[in-house]
Amino acid sequence: MFEKIKEIKRLSKECENATSPEYDTDGARLINLSVSDDSNFLSPLSCDDKPMISGETASFLELNAKHTKVNEKIRFVIKSDVIDEREKALYPKAIDNYYTAKIRDTKLELKRNAIISFIMLLIGIVVFATIIILNAINAQTLILSVIDVIAWVFIWEAVDLFVFKRTELRNEQLLNLKLLTAKIEFIDKN
Repeated sequence: MFEKIKEIKRLSKECENATSPEYDTDGARLINLSVSDDSNFLSPLSCDDKPMISGETASFLELNAKHTKVNEKIRFVIKSDVIDEREKALYPKAIDNYYTAKIRDTKLELKRNAIISFIMLLIGIVVFATIIILNAINAQTLILSVIDVIAWVFIWEAVDLFVFKRTELRNEQLLNLKLLTAKIEFIDKN
């Protein structure tokens, strides 16, 4: 068993060393992409004739940009011989449109998270107040125990949503902002 763990650690170290990030002269993290077929780069759907990248393209960009440090900027270098000049002007707009929509969505999710957390906290406080009232009138211990558990569940859910889920949403928002502001450079493969 310990040999397997040692082997996993060794292989993990090899992978880390083989994939160390590159940086440009401005300190932005370089992410080199090769595009051999751009037929699925854009989504076939758009709002108000604003082009958007496809979900597959977005997933690929996010996967490659996910582990950038908080203070790092991103620069995509897209190498391709199938992207023409019109598409070189269109693709950055499509990326901007996609991540602008994602930022707006995450912002609404953060607001919703705060409201639900506050409501859960209020419910927990009301349930605790109910326990105090029931204690004053000498209610049965079993009823008090059940209500106590209910109160703690609401309080914990409020904390979980506000502290942990909100952190995930903030990280997602930061990644979306980095992808929105990423510099994009096209290079012909030839």
